[in-house]
Amino acid sequence: MDRRQARIVTVLPISNNGRRGTGYLLDPSLVITAYHVGRTAVTIQGPACTQGTPVELAWGDENLDVALLRTESPVADMQIPPARLGRITSGAPALRVEVIGYPVFQRVNNRWRIEQAIGTVNPITASDINRIQIQVTSGRWIDPPGSKADPHPVPWTGASGSPVLFDDLLVGIVTRSQPRPPFDRLEATPISLLSHGIEALESTLRRTGTSVYFESVELVNIIEPPRVEPSTHIYATPSQLLDPANEVVEFMGREADLAYMTSWLGSPVFSLGMIVGEVGAGKTRTAIQLIRKAQHDGWNAELLAGKSSPGRTTGEQLRRLSMLNTPTLIVIDNAELKPVSIVELASNLAYNHGIPVRLLMLARSAGWWWKELQHQLPAAAVSDVQVLGLEHVTNSGHNAIALFAAAVESFDQRINKDSLLVTEPSILSASNDAYFGPESAMTILNLHLRALRWVLAISSPETRDEPEAALLSNELQHISRACRSNGIRMHFTRLETILAAAVLYGASTRAEAEQLMGSMPGLDVDDGLLLTDIIQDFYPSREGDFFSPLGIGALNDRLLTTNVLQNGDALLSPMTKLTRLQQMRALTTLFRLAAEVPKVGEVMAAYLNERTGDIRFELAASAGLAVGQPGVIENVLRRAYPSQSDRIRDVVAATSGSSQGDNVSTGLWHMYVGAFAPEDTGGVDIGPAYDAIELALDDIDKCRSTLEEALATVPTLSNFLEDYLSNLYESSRSLSRLADRINHAEEDPQTIRSLSRKLSLTVEELHPILAETAEVLRRDIRKLSAFQEEGLSQIAAAVRDLAGALDELEQAVPVNREKDED
Repeated sequence: MDRRQARIVTVLPISNNGRRGTGYLLDPSLVITAYHVGRTAVTIQGPACTQGTPVELAWGDENLDVALLRTESPVADMQIPPARLGRITSGAPALRVEVIGYPVFQRVNNRWRIEQAIGTVNPITASDINRIQIQVTSGRWIDPPGSKADPHPVPWTGASGSPVLFDDLLVGIVTRSQPRPPFDRLEATPISLLSHGIEALESTLRRTGTSVYFESVELVNIIEPPRVEPSTHIYATPSQLLDPANEVVEFMGREADLAYMTSWLGSPVFSLGMIVGEVGAGKTRTAIQLIRKAQHDGWNAELLAGKSSPGRTTGEQLRRLSMLNTPTLIVIDNAELKPVSIVELASNLAYNHGIPVRLLMLARSAGWWWKELQHQLPAAAVSDVQVLGLEHVTNSGHNAIALFAAAVESFDQRINKDSLLVTEPSILSASNDAYFGPESAMTILNLHLRALRWVLAISSPETRDEPEAALLSNELQHISRACRSNGIRMHFTRLETILAAAVLYGASTRAEAEQLMGSMPGLDVDDGLLLTDIIQDFYPSREGDFFSPLGIGALNDRLLTTNVLQNGDALLSPMTKLTRLQQMRALTTLFRLAAEVPKVGEVMAAYLNERTGDIRFELAASAGLAVGQPGVIENVLRRAYPSQSDRIRDVVAATSGSSQGDNVSTGLWHMYVGAFAPEDTGGVDIGPAYDAIELALDDIDKCRSTLEEALATVPTLSNFLEDYLSNLYESSRSLSRLADRINHAEEDPQTIRSLSRKLSLTVEELHPILAETAEVLRRDIRKLSAFQEEGLSQIAAAVRDLAGALDELEQAVPVNREKDED
């Protein structure tokens, strides 16, 4: 049975004096119909309630001719999900709608049968602005035969209360039909009128759990939108609690960004905007809050969050978008994947004049995809694009501990309900983790993922890792869709290995990134270049990195561990072809993972053992020292480099803190330098350079006291001058008052003499103050001058000595830069 037909019911009156009509189930307990039908209704009957169900009038408005009927118990014959409500937001003519009901002309042998009539609506052609006029264009309606008693019987009798539907959206309720032939016009009340200040209706709807959210018919078929009301359902999997559309955690940390985007809604023109930020930065949640604000202000606002790029919209849909009569905000999530939709929407939305229309894109970055897209958009659309970049939320002054604690509380309430397991002391204990130090900078998703894992570890340990697995799967699918949309076809497992390689080795320049892609076995050169662009777009570079995929450490580790164990040969094969820094980064990461998963250390040791001629012992040992896990270092290095037992002993001793003596320290220093020295140097003597650096650092330390003494003079002098100027100001005011009184003493000799003596005494009191000030100024100025002439020159000389010492070190370690950069 058609899902819409299942909602249609016959509304039966209390007696023959009542009006029989049609109703539409908003949910299993609530029916909407015409008021002149519902005021006398006692039962309803239809596909969902074949035996008939008693009803009572819950709410009604005679002027709108709309009523709500409540059933004594929910209809039970079939499931009835909450209905979707819609409104017409364009003046474009010929909107195609359906009317489904029980008109009298479908009565056969005293049985009422359902009628599905097709019609069109011209939104700006109506006798009353509060009515929809429907021109019936198809269906089985007829001109019924007349009689003397009723020469023109109306065939639509019984259809009052029928729903007017655009796809699944209820946009109106039929209230009357044309009383004279040809009976091809119906009149309906727009369902959107029920949202304007009718508190009784809203409370009735909310009691039954039905939404009062109205979707736009102009947007419904472009991309299927999610419902953006806060979710109250019980989660099916823990990862659903991280979905920004579910709004489990209170909106925090992006208030200033939301205010900026709200101000962008102001002018009555079309405008294109973009919110960019790395994965989990808060783009979608900020956009949802913006949608709510716009809807509250009467806007037509939707988050179009389809996961894949939709097919081209029809010409009819685009025509309606160019004739909007309601302020409209369209948000496109994952904009990198939807260039065709963006071009189509922007090209047609730009035709709206005098109506505020906004197209907002959410993307990881405004990179390669955006540069390509700008050439396809109308010039007017890209002339003044508003771009908001979201930084780490903790960089905006928000405390990571407070944000973490709020997330823990929200997750705890949702997971454990009334029996809360995570207490305030637990939150504070977790918050003391070094991860939440004042220097921490992270995304909202990073904080929420850690908070969710914390709650799950206490209340549901078996599901603790599910959020990570779900997020990683989502990211891999995201990249896969981007590859397919750009013509790259490859097995999902192979794409996962390539992304893991990008995480493992990283790149500080584009040349390094392209070299990495070119080193992956079996990857076409053109595909490698395109993958470099895609990864850079999805995971914008941080300081020091050209790209660093995923951005969430827990997801990186999960991806790497899985691929090392399952596809170790393919993942590690590029290492010998990359720069020393990339090798060092990879080895350091592998040592760290091996500390948690010993099997990773075994794979790593086997790989190094086969390539001892390509990966130097010094490089691997230096990576191990950087991680600082003595047991892991010993296990890996002894398997990989069995001939280096003495040096391995020194490395392990140094890592565990048990080494003594300058010989071991000097040896480790030589090993660090040797890790990056070219193979054909025949060894490196860094002793002279090392001594020169120590002498330069001693000189700089001696300059510190001179600098501190000079700097100590400044606040002392500043305080003295402040006191002096205050005294001088008071004295000058006294002198000024005395002079003024002398001028007004006229010719009274006695007064003039008295004031003159006071003036003389004041001047005498001022003399020593001026003398003391002059002495202090001379003394401190001499100190500052001496520092300027000698201290600064001493510091400059010490810095020059340090620079020279570093030059000596560079000469002692002749690293071939060109080779590394290539």
